[in-house]
Amino acid sequence: MKKIILIFLSVFFFIFISCRKENKKKLIDSNQNAEIIQNELATALSKLFNERNPNKYFVVGSWKKQKLESHFRYIGKVTNSKNEIINIVTQTKYEGEISRRAINSIMVWQDENKYIGFYHISIKDDLPNKMENGILYFENVNNNCDKKITTKINFNKEIPQKIFRKCKDGYGDLYEFQIDE
Repeated sequence: MKKIILIFLSVFFFIFISCRKENKKKLIDSNQNAEIIQNELATALSKLFNERNPNKYFVVGSWKKQKLESHFRYIGKVTNSKNEIINIVTQTKYEGEISRRAINSIMVWQDENKYIGFYHISIKDDLPNKMENGILYFENVNNNCDKKITTKINFNKEIPQKIFRKCKDGYGDLYEFQIDE
């Protein structure tokens, strides 16, 4: 009986140590990936803000290497009534070990160096198309929505706390501004 317990404990410790080494390796790889992506993100955002070219598009990360990839698109800027320069950037972040999941957002920056917050957007097709004269435009490309409807959101006075994106027949999606802390 002592031999069986000794064998069981030996196997248990072997598995436990192997798992810890594997988890430690995954943690180190994960930290390295996060650092690489953070550096790529800083470079991409710097280029986006320096060029201030509407519809400029950057991809950060690599799905093949890190199973994490973010697509950034510069939409435009506005100087609001408080004389603050507000930049709008959309992001679609793909992540997941087995299948890609997309997380979409409209990111709001004060000038180019102060990230203020974001609107979490349900699907990629609901992201805005352009910004002109401080107005953010959302065009319906989804088959379920009326393609004749364009939602216009004014950023000239201030950052709206809520955005109602129209779909059809008075229905649509409500997105709230969230401040990152």
